[in-house]
Amino acid sequence: MARENKRRNKRKSVEKAKEIRQALPEPSKPPLKWRGYTVWAMGVVIIAVVGISGWALYRNLSHAPTRSSGISESGMDPGNSGGSTTGGPQITFPESEFNFGTIAQGAKVSHTFVVKNTGDAPLKLIKAAGS
Repeated sequence: MARENKRRNKRKSVEKAKEIRQALPEPSKPPLKWRGYTVWAMGVVIIAVVGISGWALYRNLSHAPTRSSGISESGMDPGNSGGSTTGGPQITFPESEFNFGTIAQGAKVSHTFVVKNTGDAPLKLIKAAGS
């Protein structure tokens, strides 16, 4: 008798689940044709976003400012292509490098580089940065 009760209860629960499924509305699906267009459109959008992002990144990197000081090794402004040093400021460095030799790890060292204006106009140092 216990087996019959279990079987009857199982049948009732299965029938109840069927009734519940039938009472729920069918989920609406777009026609198969539109699903294909949706996937295609999403692919186009993804490719466009990646392309635009790559282009923007390339553009930012190719136009990024460099860390050059704007001074050539001869001490002349590279924009002055005529080689003439008359008129205007002229920057020179009596000492272009300094060797500290062997120093202990963690030791604090410093050196002052002299910058001279050998031109006939005031020299303005803008955006100077150490390396």
